[in-house]
Amino acid sequence: MNVINDSKLIEDAKKYKKFLETYEIYPYSYYNNGKNFYYVSYQRFNKSNGMVILSESENVTDQDIVSAFKMMYNFNRIMREALDQMIPDIKKPVSVLQEIKVLLEEVESTIGFELKINEFNNLHYMIDQVVSFPDKLISILKEMQAIEKVVLDRKYLLREDVDRMMELNFFHCKIMYSQGREQLKAIEDARVIISYLKGRLSEGTKDVNKKVKQLIFYLDTFSEERAIRDLNRSQATFEKDEFGNKITIGPGEEGMQEYKKIHYRAVDHILDNHIKDYLRNFQ
Repeated sequence: MNVINDSKLIEDAKKYKKFLETYEIYPYSYYNNGKNFYYVSYQRFNKSNGMVILSESENVTDQDIVSAFKMMYNFNRIMREALDQMIPDIKKPVSVLQEIKVLLEEVESTIGFELKINEFNNLHYMIDQVVSFPDKLISILKEMQAIEKVVLDRKYLLREDVDRMMELNFFHCKIMYSQGREQLKAIEDARVIISYLKGRLSEGTKDVNKKVKQLIFYLDTFSEERAIRDLNRSQATFEKDEFGNKITIGPGEEGMQEYKKIHYRAVDHILDNHIKDYLRNFQ
């Protein structure tokens, strides 16, 4: 693959530059069907103002330009989201749930949950799912960063790079939505356990009752109305179609597969809007 002449690339980029704008040429191309495509971003006062896709190849079609734009814009969009959204998600505290798990095990070993075994198991499952999500996100972020490094080192992007990044982007959303769903499902289990524990307080020793009261406090905090509102508000950000309309996502893996289709359609909608509003060398 031939690398485009820098002076020619700069000359072509300047043709689309508007008053008071600066521009940035991405440090890698998109390679497809023997053609290299280069992404130029224009800013005015540090705000994105437009883009063009340039190529030194002959017989470049509008579809070539649109395809290259979608690949390069989407790749960088996902990396921006990883920095803006995934890193804060990784830092979300799970220490309260970890403490609940420890207390559940200690109280269970002391007074037992024979009558509430389903609720007890449901709480344990939810906690295991939620406290593990930061490690899952770290793994996703590391793979994203590894893909980005490969692209920067070889100086061109391939479709398979973008396809994998899209999968990882969806996995991030799926993990966050699923852990919220698991927490909401466990609310009623927590309330049942609270009622059960309050009825057993008179049976334990002072030390046992201290742990039981701690567990009741944590479960009360987990299942209070404010916490439920926050969870529902977070879930609502996922439960939208590509036009921002509220939708219902079905249960189980079948629901997640439908959500994946919606997620991909939403990304296509974003890209189509940016082509219409920002891509300067496509009519």
